[in-house]
Amino acid sequence: KTTKQPVNRVVKVGAKDKVVTEKLPFTTRYEADNTKEKGIQTVVSTGKEGTKTTVTKYTVNPTTGAVTESVQKPTVVSAQDKVIKVGTKDKVDPKVIPSPKKYVKDETREYGQPNITVNGTPGVEKITTKYTVNPKTGAITETKGKPEITQPTDTVIKVAAKTKVEVKKTLPKIEIRENKEMVKGKEKIVQQGKPRVLKETTEYVVNPKTGEITQVKRTDVVEAGQPTIKEVGTRDPKDIYKDKVT
Repeated sequence: KTTKQPVNRVVKVGAKDKVVTEKLPFTTRYEADNTKEKGIQTVVSTGKEGTKTTVTKYTVNPTTGAVTESVQKPTVVSAQDKVIKVGTKDKVDPKVIPSPKKYVKDETREYGQPNITVNGTPGVEKITTKYTVNPKTGAITETKGKPEITQPTDTVIKVAAKTKVEVKKTLPKIEIRENKEMVKGKEKIVQQGKPRVLKETTEYVVNPKTGEITQVKRTDVVEAGQPTIKEVGTRDPKDIYKDKVT
């Protein structure tokens, strides 16, 4: 009689490694670009998703068939940020300050001659606006600086306004006086006249804002002068003869 040996029954238990891969989203980062005008965006990196891979291994007990799992340390490939540069170039707003006009009296040239203009330099008022970028949202915040002022210089307009001086002489008056002791028909100068001398001064006052000229005249007596006094005889010649006979 033949005896059959027992044969082991083999039971296969599924124990294939479990691989789970998760996607890691990339973030968007905004950076300031001070070479471009405000708000202009340029994508310098498109971004790339990362991954997190977790492997679970299974061990089967050959006697009981019990399965034991072992989760391995995840393998992480980091995501790459999407980078967008945002224009933040400073904005400078210049404002021209006109050169103020100033009229001055020119004592070297006669009144009535054309004005001479010496141009000044305009000034400038500058306000600089700076921009900052929120790295998470791309929002732009502006900050205005204090005005920087370069003062203008005056434009000088020289107005011909030389003071005018005129000397005028008036011929002396002649006064006639009767001389009862002098024979009629005779006359003599008893006082030589002198002319009256006047100095007329015209000053020109220049309005420094408008250039308008106002004349101020003044008359001074340099010499008062004196009249010429002439005596004229009024005595009858016959009266002189009678006096001699008598």
